Amino acid sequence: MSQKTKCVYFHMNQLGDMLFSLPFLSAARKAWPDRHLASFARDSFRGLLDSSGFVDEVVVRKNGGFNFIENIAALRRGSFDCSIHFSESPRSSLTALLSGIPEMAGFSTAALSLLYKVKAERIGVPSMRNNARLAEKLGLKALPEDYSGLLKVPRKALELIDGWVESRGLNKAKLVAVAPGASRRRRDKLWQASKWVQVIKELSLKGYEPVLCGGPADAGELRGISEACGGKAGVYDGVYGIDGLAALFSTSVKFLGIDSGAMHLAAALKVPVVALFGPTDPLQVGPMPLEKNIVVKKNYMDEIEVKDVLEAAGI
Repeated sequence: MSQKTKCVYFHMNQLGDMLFSLPFLSAARKAWPDRHLASFARDSFRGLLDSSGFVDEVVVRKNGGFNFIENIAALRRGSFDCSIHFSESPRSSLTALLSGIPEMAGFSTAALSLLYKVKAERIGVPSMRNNARLAEKLGLKALPEDYSGLLKVPRKALELIDGWVESRGLNKAKLVAVAPGASRRRRDKLWQASKWVQVIKELSLKGYEPVLCGGPADAGELRGISEACGGKAGVYDGVYGIDGLAALFSTSVKFLGIDSGAMHLAAALKVPVVALFGPTDPLQVGPMPLEKNIVVKKNYMDEIEVKDVLEAAGI
């Protein structure tokens, strides 16, 4: 694929998985300075990908079966001659094929890997290690060890969050981001709301400004926790999207949360992270670099006690 001039990345849906691709994107930008590099990704990722400087454009992927043809048309207009697939979904491979992309690279475990000219082994869950294997197959060297410091928060998002914080009378020097939410498919990652209430009360007593963070789908849960602790925590429910979440994290002094995309976002922004892990393996998907963040790990989430989190956070 060395002679190709226009290449598009097929990203996965989850925020954490997109962040896992950043070391690859960084190395590719340096190794292929003359190539036109694009990302095919969710609209919510566009701000962070654009501001990273690692891609020349973002082709927004529209979800839903009715948008399949529209996505193909958008990629055809780009006249891409190669695609690199972090996503293993059959739809991604089929979309690339029907878009007229002649050469593809991806993981050998993908359902339609027979379409790929270059294949790498994937071991376990999606991770930076797996992406590094794909990079090696493509001749990329000197990948950053992790995503730490590779993100740039869009300026507009920083301005919006500055206004949001000021309008609520919060002290930026004392902000602690608290992200308790998990996707509907991973409710096993949740920690009890009653324990978050105790943590937030203790944060407030020590002079911190806790802010519960999540997306629109988490709004009810976040407000319920805030009300249960007497309104001692602000609530950011995704009003400014993922860009806004990144901006809020970048102004926070600590991050407390479960294994989630939000946790990886905070770690990528070099915010000190205290991450709560149950059944998932932090060695594969923990906040990177692990030695600069703190993981509270038990076999099951309900085994984690409030004192464990407070001690880990130095509170």
